[in-house]
Amino acid sequence: MSESSKRSVAVDPKRLAHMESLLKRYPDLVQNERQEIIQFLRTGRLRDRGLLTSNQSISDELEAFRNDHERELSLSWGEFFVIALIIMLAVAAAASIWHI
Repeated sequence: MSESSKRSVAVDPKRLAHMESLLKRYPDLVQNERQEIIQFLRTGRLRDRGLLTSNQSISDELEAFRNDHERELSLSWGEFFVIALIIMLAVAAAASIWHI
């Protein structure tokens, strides 16, 4: 077994299948099912989200869901601020190293 495969995170096939089944029914979902998809797209395992978004059988529904829930799926001001702060600190660190 290669070193990279030892470190890879296992996909959660049950949760992935559940998300796919929810999206196949979109827009015929109740509010808690919509929230479940939003939560998955924002915080789910990266590999699972990648597999979900690359699934061509639900691409139209996923695109419609993303368009309809753009606000909930976008970065909050707090998240945007943290990212901007990290970038500024990295630039400042690089500039200070460059001058040394």
